[in-house]
Amino acid sequence: MPRIYPQKFYLTSQLVKDSNLLSHNRHFNQLDFEFHFPISLEVAKSSRFLDFSNRLYQLNHPKLLLYEFETNHNKYHGLFCCLDIADFQNGHITKHEKIDPQKVLNIKRQYHNTSIKVEPIVVAFEEDENIKHLISNVIDSKSDFLTSIDGHQHQVWLIENKISKPLQNYFLHTDHFHLVDGHHRTTAIENLKMQLSKSKHIFCFLIGLEQIELKSFVWNIHTELTENECGQIRRILNHLHPVKTQHRTPPCPLFPLIFYWKNSYYKFYKNAINDSIIPRFIEEIFYKPIPSSSSWTRKYIPYTKESISETKSIDCSMFFLMQSLTKAQLIDIVTKGDLLPQKSTYALPKLTQNLVLSPF
Repeated sequence: MPRIYPQKFYLTSQLVKDSNLLSHNRHFNQLDFEFHFPISLEVAKSSRFLDFSNRLYQLNHPKLLLYEFETNHNKYHGLFCCLDIADFQNGHITKHEKIDPQKVLNIKRQYHNTSIKVEPIVVAFEEDENIKHLISNVIDSKSDFLTSIDGHQHQVWLIENKISKPLQNYFLHTDHFHLVDGHHRTTAIENLKMQLSKSKHIFCFLIGLEQIELKSFVWNIHTELTENECGQIRRILNHLHPVKTQHRTPPCPLFPLIFYWKNSYYKFYKNAINDSIIPRFIEEIFYKPIPSSSSWTRKYIPYTKESISETKSIDCSMFFLMQSLTKAQLIDIVTKGDLLPQKSTYALPKLTQNLVLSPF
């Protein structure tokens, strides 16, 4: 089973500038203090990170960090830690989505230029009562620092050895880890490991599966379609017999699949989809048969309450609204070793970007 590893981390000043960490009357370079400040990273090739590259707090010794944050009126918690690349490659940590090679290449360049891993991948696991009890005891204690960003509270606990060891032992006997978010970043690090023999670990946020919520993406083709492509779409629709409606806004409630094309919505019932996984149904029924020159431009918009209104003004030739996968469906797919088209799932919660970094 996978092993979790403590690691040194960088905490950005955005996370700690207003926290109780700064209320301690200590010098940051004292050896007995957990963090050293400031540290400067060589990230000149990446303007995205220049604004905080010389304002980082460095965790002096490898630790597990328990992180709790608020978003959308909910609290979530999990561990910042590292997992071994080999566990992703040998299937101990399962995946469910295919990847885009060009996107992987872009991420590889970023990691190579900055030597830091940003935005940890999200890995879910099945919690039992023992692990809930261990983590609950930590959360009930005073956090090592607490701050507020954009009105939302963030807390971090540095996990000491007396708790770190039982946590690590627990995960050694956990049956199932699953990569929920970060397929492209994971593949990029796997490739870099083979090419450069760099870090064998992947920076992750480890969260209980019951905290994860699965949403879907709106799949949008916003390239002008040819007559041949339009003809093929007509043949597909005639064969499947969806219910055609004309609305200015997406019809509700959301059917398993709704297709928008030429100012009309087409509602697909379950019998038309034949219990197929919807992203795969779209790929197989719509994308593959249409004689395209690979010039289609695909755009993906997370389908949430906040983004529903965006579908009213999507600049597109056609788009698909689909019901999200359930967690039971997801686990069934990965248990079979199956892979879905990319952007088949949109997993919540999302971490605030660029708060905790890891050396590469």
